[in-house]
Amino acid sequence: MKTRNFLFLAFIFLSLSLFFSCKFVLFTSPQPLKAYDIYRIPEEKSGYYVDDQNDTLLIVYPDSIQFNFMFQRLITFNLDDPTVILRKKGHWYVLNVKDSAGWYVFPARVSGDKIKVYQLYYLSADTVKAEKIENFLLNKYHAKQVGDNFLVDVKNNSQFFRLIKNRVFSAYHLHKLK
Repeated sequence: MKTRNFLFLAFIFLSLSLFFSCKFVLFTSPQPLKAYDIYRIPEEKSGYYVDDQNDTLLIVYPDSIQFNFMFQRLITFNLDDPTVILRKKGHWYVLNVKDSAGWYVFPARVSGDKIKVYQLYYLSADTVKAEKIENFLLNKYHAKQVGDNFLVDVKNNSQFFRLIKNRVFSAYHLHKLK
């Protein structure tokens, strides 16, 4: 029993340390700039999406999106919340969430029953990757450091899509459960 409690506490500590060692890329305004806001997600896009390891779950409802990474915590984004904006541009759906420091942006490229979700954050503990990303943000996008995060002011959609498609960020490949 003591071993099980120790392992649980170790898991909680590791999860919290990973979460708090993340650095996010924030934006000064919702992205993409020239796109239209979506207030309801089409029924055909609603459903459960998982990755190949079955440790990332995305649940899409007509009026909300829920996300669960490694089954740690379910996060819900309601589309009727004024701090949440969902935008669509072509095959891209971009969830924007307002915070006092800026906008957290979760871009996803949708193709049929598959979704590729880009993560615009990174672990500061991975010093090689962190340095590469920080140099990229500071030199190419003139980002400003705000606390542990970086604030980017993109001027057009081309800048935004170049930023997220750059290979310095990772992506999750999800597929819809039938």
